[in-house]
Amino acid sequence: MMAKMRKLHLWLGLVFLPPMLLVSVTGLLLVQRKALGLDEIMIKVPGYGGAKHADPQEIIIADGVTLAASKQGVFVRDGKSWELTLPQPVRRLYAAGGTLYACSRAGLYESADGRSWKEALPGEDVRAMLFPGGRAFAATTRGIFVKEAGSWKPEVSFPSGKLDVRNFTQAEGGFLVAAKEGVLSISRQGVSREELRAGKEGQVSLQKVITDLHTGEIFGRYFYLVVDAGAASIAGLCLSGFYFWYARRRKRAAV
Repeated sequence: MMAKMRKLHLWLGLVFLPPMLLVSVTGLLLVQRKALGLDEIMIKVPGYGGAKHADPQEIIIADGVTLAASKQGVFVRDGKSWELTLPQPVRRLYAAGGTLYACSRAGLYESADGRSWKEALPGEDVRAMLFPGGRAFAATTRGIFVKEAGSWKPEVSFPSGKLDVRNFTQAEGGFLVAAKEGVLSISRQGVSREELRAGKEGQVSLQKVITDLHTGEIFGRYFYLVVDAGAASIAGLCLSGFYFWYARRRKRAAV
């Protein structure tokens, strides 16, 4: 009976080795998705993705031009068909002063007609834009930039490196920035944090709790290292288990 159980254990381990290895490696990558920029990396997989899987984020109509922003890039509508004019993952589109703006992780892009684009703020992760009084502001993960005389210049910088910016608006003497880290009141004179706390009555979706448990984010900003170690350990156990089984099998065959 014990021999049969060992054999069952062995074959179950071999059968489920590939999916367990896949889950552990992809889990490790997903925990580090922001650091690795996985959302912005585009690859070609035969039979997967392509035009039928375009993921539109936003649609705008400006001066008779219809544009759609997607993870595959910016599309311009020509009649009933769409043409890809900017093959760069784009989150948001804006139109102001006769100029079209496309916000992406790789920078800000500008266009007059939606078909030809020029790069602005290269390397900046642009999250949102604002156009008060005819001026143009762009919020990135590092700070806020302003467009003056056709060129972009830093207006204010964020403290502690980068912020996960969601949106921003003008306030007295500066800006209010909505970020994952909280609400920040920021100006050239300084920065103050205004965290939003829901209190005892606050609710959170079950899906977010499960996701944060899976990634370890619920336990603190550095617990992901424990999750990384666990995922790497599972992958190591899978590979070492297969190696020991294969080495024993070869040894027996050589006898």
